Amino acid sequence: MKKGLLIGVIILVLVVLGVLSYNFYQNTIKTSVGAGPCSEDFYEAQNELDVSICESVIEISPGKNPYYDNACRDQCIQEVAYEKGDSGLCNLINDFKDIPPVEGWGDPRETGSYKDFCYIHLAEKLGDDSLCDNVETDWAVENCPL
Repeated sequence: MKKGLLIGVIILVLVVLGVLSYNFYQNTIKTSVGAGPCSEDFYEAQNELDVSICESVIEISPGKNPYYDNACRDQCIQEVAYEKGDSGLCNLINDFKDIPPVEGWGDPRETGSYKDFCYIHLAEKLGDDSLCDNVETDWAVENCPL
């Protein structure tokens, strides 16, 4: 029993580290044609902590995340919400598309969605476990707060 729990905790830590690494990459990598897979508006919204700018953020990478209409917009809102400590902004994030699993993409049902991580990270930051009542996947229900 203890071994299974330990393995579960290790897997959870690896998933969280993967998500944090991805978010770090999204926020810091700049290319000669713009800012990583998201338009420059993403970084402007982060710098100004202005969620309204997130509405103009677009995906510029060749591979579009099939689970979201605009993953860059949703991630932008998630990041501004965290920095401002405003869980109300998490409601602006669109639900992920409930489609069959797509090879090569993390399925939000198994790894959490942008909305899930918005609430999970704010639940941790603000010490408010009641924010976990707003997550959208079973994975997040089981893992909120991390």
